Amino acid sequence: FRLTGENVADVARICAWLDGLPLAIEIAAAQVKWRAPNLLYAQLRDRLEALTGGPRDLSPRQQSLRGALDWSFDLLDETEKRLFSLLGIFSGGCAQEAILEAHGLVFDASEEEDRIEIFKTKLRGLVEKSLLQHELAPDGAARYVMLETMRDYARDQLEARGEMERAQAWHCEYYLNFAKAIRPNLIQGGEQAQWLSLVEREHNNLRAALEWAIASRRAAQAMELGWALHPFWTGRSYISERRAWLKKILALDP
Repeated sequence: FRLTGENVADVARICAWLDGLPLAIEIAAAQVKWRAPNLLYAQLRDRLEALTGGPRDLSPRQQSLRGALDWSFDLLDETEKRLFSLLGIFSGGCAQEAILEAHGLVFDASEEEDRIEIFKTKLRGLVEKSLLQHELAPDGAARYVMLETMRDYARDQLEARGEMERAQAWHCEYYLNFAKAIRPNLIQGGEQAQWLSLVEREHNNLRAALEWAIASRRAAQAMELGWALHPFWTGRSYISERRAWLKKILALDP
């Protein structure tokens, strides 16, 4: 294989799509003997299923991306597994406050009372195990982010546990309340730019919440979200996006 002016863009796209993970890139690289980079990139939409057939001189867990993640996941305790799986519902990361609010989805009512401190400890543990990334937002607020590859795997685990519907319903309600609480600050006051930036930070979560509400035909929630986000779409000149969302929302209930 040779890197050329013709294939360099596709190779870069593959590396970015695989989050720069060395094992994932190594397994993908082994497949270029069978297909050109542009075709390989097109077949990598499902990273976890496509990346198999790694170097045979490595252990079985290093011969597929899913095998490597299975091995890491199996090392977690039960609370860490539930927390990691839950984090798959967030899109583009989330504020620490959002995760702490979700503790009821991880702990049963009969479990430890000091959930918040346990939660924080488990979050730090996932960061130390390289399954989660910790960042600081421009205003200094703690934020947690998953690589998209990890998020795919986490969502698979959440689905396998039969908890996806409940988690997505919670996610939608949480970000609906977030949007409704911030809406007044988007249409009046002297710090609109700051509030617009805060909503921008959660834009992917708000999109995911709206997409789920529409797909689930929850017209009332979808309409409330559209109403709450309208000043944001307008303030950031997301005119085409605003029109597309409102068209989908109105179609739920003529």
